[in-house]
Amino acid sequence: MTGRVSSGVAASDVIRSMMRAGFPHDEIYDVLTGIGLPGEQVQLLIDRVAAEFHEAKLEPHPSRLATEVEKVFRGEIEDLQHMMLTQMDSLTRQLELVKTELEKLGRRVVELQSAIKMSQHKKVPELKRLEKSAR
Repeated sequence: MTGRVSSGVAASDVIRSMMRAGFPHDEIYDVLTGIGLPGEQVQLLIDRVAAEFHEAKLEPHPSRLATEVEKVFRGEIEDLQHMMLTQMDSLTRQLELVKTELEKLGRRVVELQSAIKMSQHKKVPELKRLEKSAR
């Protein structure tokens, strides 16, 4: 069950390397299935290597490049998160206002419908009286 990626390299070796570099399991899965390895086999290998890492208490060690990139973009990402959360809060408040206004409009429509029905009931006797007087 050690699928070969290329001559002499086992899929489990690629999985070990990618896990050690800090790649998430779903990305490892996508890479290996993308080159044609069966998904079930890849998942079993990932699970087996993850268990080996757990037993050996090995932790991923992202590359220095990944660490530096994270440092550069961490502030921007945090700012973006803050901005998005602020906008989401604002949208939530705006939606509540719209909901309140729609409820008010709904109540007003019901009031108007009631008023129309009442005015129609008042007009019916009036119309009958006018018909009698016209005869």
